[in-house]
Amino acid sequence: MVEQAVERLHNWCQAVKLPWHERAAEQFGHYISLLMHAQSQTNLTGFSTPLAIVEELFIDSLQILRVKKPVVSLLDVGTGAGLPGIPIKILCPEIETILVEPRTKRYAFLRLAERELGLGKIEIHKCRIESLDLKNAPEMAISKAFAPIPEWLALSQKWATQGTAIACLVSQKDWESVDVAQFGYQTTAMLNENKRVYAIVRFV
Repeated sequence: MVEQAVERLHNWCQAVKLPWHERAAEQFGHYISLLMHAQSQTNLTGFSTPLAIVEELFIDSLQILRVKKPVVSLLDVGTGAGLPGIPIKILCPEIETILVEPRTKRYAFLRLAERELGLGKIEIHKCRIESLDLKNAPEMAISKAFAPIPEWLALSQKWATQGTAIACLVSQKDWESVDVAQFGYQTTAMLNENKRVYAIVRFV
């Protein structure tokens, strides 16, 4: 089942012209196994089958790469089990990645995943994002389920004003309910698919 799910992900990446490298299948397969094992002990993601993990978590996470091609540095806020940061990191290992997660069990899982998957150029911080002190603003900041979009846009301004691109992964309904311009942002790229919006906004 894991192999079939990874093959589904591989085929999707090929169809949408996203990169795939020789270690990707092994790393994604191992990551699925880690998520399933953790899910059997605690409600880490809400998904317990390999195909559901690929369809609902990995593909959703990777859609943003169709909007903005791989970046130099990525900040993933409230990453939980490593989403969307780890799927992006696996597919684009050269990206310098910072994962921020304050909850102890999820932080422990992230450290395990880092070791087991052999991820390099990655920092994992156990803290609230408000207390994280970054020396340099990341090229892109992203969050999958950290906060409602108005809160995410307000919080991310401190990086956006330094030139960081802010990624939004939200339902079409939530996107349409918010005027990003009122937060000082301009939408520079967007993908609308399956009633989900994947958008890049920049501070004007």
